[in-house]
Amino acid sequence: MQKLDSVTTNGNNMILRVEYYADSALPDAIDIYEGGTHTKTLKDDGIFPDSTAGDFIYATYLTQSISGFLGDIASREAKIISDGGVYNFEGHDGEFIKSVDIPAFNVTAFNNNQQAQVYLPILNVTSCELDLLKQNSLFITDLAVVEDPARTYKFSYTEFNNINDPNDDILVPASGNSSGAWTFGTLMGNIANTALTGVSTKEFLKKWIKTWTVTQRVGTFADVNNHNYDNVVARSNVRLHLIDPWITKVWTVSPPANQPNTPPTSQEITNNGWEYYWDLLDETDLVNNAPFKLMAIVNRVDTRGNAAYTAEVTNAGETRFIFTLLNPVTGKPPLHNDPQGVIFGANASGIIDWVGMNVIIEYGNPITNNCDLKSFVQQWYDLSSYTLGSSQYNDALELITNQVTDKNMAVGKNVNNSALNQIRSNERILSRRITGQGFGQTGLAWDEMDWELRQFQLESGNNGDGNLHLSALTNTPVDETASDHYLSSTHTYNYADQYLNSTFGNLQDNNVTVAIPDLLLNWIYGPNGNSINRIRVSKGNHNIPETFLAGVARLYKETVQYFGFDWQYAPPTVYDPNTYDEAADAPDLLAKTIRHQISLNTCQGCHGGENKTNFTHVFPRGYGEEANYWDATPSIVNTNPGGLANSIDDRFEVFFEPNNQITYTILKNNGKTYEPTGGGSHKKNFDFIEKTTNTTNQVVSPFLTGRKYSNQVGNSWEDDELNNNTPAMFPSGNEAPLNSIDPTYGKLSDEKLTGLFFVNDPSNQSQKTIGNGLGPGLGGPFPQQHSARNGFNDLERRKIDLCKFINLNGNGSDVIGLMANIIFTPFPLGGH
Repeated sequence: MQKLDSVTTNGNNMILRVEYYADSALPDAIDIYEGGTHTKTLKDDGIFPDSTAGDFIYATYLTQSISGFLGDIASREAKIISDGGVYNFEGHDGEFIKSVDIPAFNVTAFNNNQQAQVYLPILNVTSCELDLLKQNSLFITDLAVVEDPARTYKFSYTEFNNINDPNDDILVPASGNSSGAWTFGTLMGNIANTALTGVSTKEFLKKWIKTWTVTQRVGTFADVNNHNYDNVVARSNVRLHLIDPWITKVWTVSPPANQPNTPPTSQEITNNGWEYYWDLLDETDLVNNAPFKLMAIVNRVDTRGNAAYTAEVTNAGETRFIFTLLNPVTGKPPLHNDPQGVIFGANASGIIDWVGMNVIIEYGNPITNNCDLKSFVQQWYDLSSYTLGSSQYNDALELITNQVTDKNMAVGKNVNNSALNQIRSNERILSRRITGQGFGQTGLAWDEMDWELRQFQLESGNNGDGNLHLSALTNTPVDETASDHYLSSTHTYNYADQYLNSTFGNLQDNNVTVAIPDLLLNWIYGPNGNSINRIRVSKGNHNIPETFLAGVARLYKETVQYFGFDWQYAPPTVYDPNTYDEAADAPDLLAKTIRHQISLNTCQGCHGGENKTNFTHVFPRGYGEEANYWDATPSIVNTNPGGLANSIDDRFEVFFEPNNQITYTILKNNGKTYEPTGGGSHKKNFDFIEKTTNTTNQVVSPFLTGRKYSNQVGNSWEDDELNNNTPAMFPSGNEAPLNSIDPTYGKLSDEKLTGLFFVNDPSNQSQKTIGNGLGPGLGGPFPQQHSARNGFNDLERRKIDLCKFINLNGNGSDVIGLMANIIFTPFPLGGH
């Protein structure tokens, strides 16, 4: 910012200069819009107020109140000092910047008509934190809302106290509103929009379900003109857990005319014949008894685009509904069955995330102008003023959601006129069975079965058929190295390491080995290592080309996974381990951030190792069970079978080492997420007690909440890398300093949680030995990270974002608001 020494004839009294990353595609003039109105043009043409043409520093005149601008700066700086600092997020990643590390605005220089920098953390100061309630306005899971009888429906089900004693069974009658605004059937019916498309809701649902029953190829990478292989394999258990129970339930409620009252058996409902029985069912009864329970309603206005550069809002963010699959008999999420009939999860210890299936309906908010978007965001914000779950609250929430979910809310977006962006599913229960030596049962390798995530979309424009189709997954590159991988019984871990190198693995297309170029690294860095894509990726603002996206995303076996690069194939301009200098080598530090952001924005990274998530962000729950994570101290204390008391996640290595004749255990991450060698150094999920009752594991991901528990000290919880400053870890007097590498023991320390989730980067792949003698995986400088890292409380980020939006007036009289709008970095289209 620079104050002019005299006001111009047009009333201009200040100059705003903005420096952009060097991008040859940038024009020399950038129009800026405030509230949808073109108010300013930033220019890089060398004509005053711009200084030098082509240096990517753009300038424009401003007409603002000097005292008002300085007063706003002063109040923001005072709040930063009062709060001790401010959170700053890039994509989903955040850090708390301490006030002492934020330079003050140079008022003296500004008043002397010199240029003074406004540091970005100042733009992140908000003032609505106390009034905005996350559970009211951002992520709504309260049973009084998601099981509101006026808007949702519970089919009849049976409560079993003793599954072997039918005398104590309790039949719970159906209740609620079967055509309620938030039921799965109503939402899917609105998307089908039969009156417009001619596609009945029953047919719409059938064709959607059928996508799990057939092997197919999805996306450009696998099509006949490229690598020509089936990259999406049928999920054989879809009949067992979704189709058959749904047909049986509806048949029991109302048998079709001229058909037996007894529903068909599973033997009769064959893989190829289930559609016959489906077509016999009454559409209303079929839709009303959809076996999906609403788990959460989610405000994702934070996924909006940047409206500072356009006259109209082209992306107003999303509104999402999270549903989970239920067993129509029990009203609980279905559990996996092995061929011998043993129910895993209920009677066997050690299996987590081996139940249920989540389906997320993600709508694009159909808003095209700034005033309407501001009003829409204000409605979400105002929900915090109501009592959660009250009739007034639910009425207000329905008014919001109706603007998104009703029929014909997005005319021309697709042939359905639906505001739907995509539907995503994540499950493991539909997986095929694999023959092999399995846990507890010979002939069933249950731990070999893959978790899978899928994405469905309506075809855009007016050329679609009105049905949902599988689509390539947003920002999730192909990670299989052979076309027959998913059909084999052998699984490899962290496939991306093999895929993203100079030969791209050896993809076998019809038994012909094909060398594939290094698409992703080349796309990120460009041939000279300086593509603008590397900056977009580092900010979490990238869209990987569809031509090498995956048809489905798989998390192989029971391992924690992330997406990684094999850096030995990266050009020296990106990473040179021989010349790396930790203090000065910025390209390597950038490369580390790039790997993390690529991984974090894949399905596997988001639902796996990058966020320390046990696959589901919201664990499947039954009727009457809430995905409640607002309690101060959830009841999840458990003794880990591996020997670490109160540990919730030992999928990273459990480490034993003598210390002054004392043997202690800590969790650490020394490299790959899974090593097939080395015995049991890396634990699988069968080391856990099953979590269907929410007694041993949280039900909402740490990615959202910032909570990943391992140990309880009083009422304070720590994350899953234990703080080795505790007496249990070290003898008195030998405590390691927090947030550092202890020079004596060479172990990572970690701070206690104070609102954001601390995590060590799971891609530690260093092969170096540094000065303190730490070997590979224990101390090499890059791409390891040794200090505690925060930034995975996504709800905190969303709260800050909504507060910032509410604080902006957008009427052209707010310099800080103008700056905040200009520098706002949106998420990738379709990002999580």
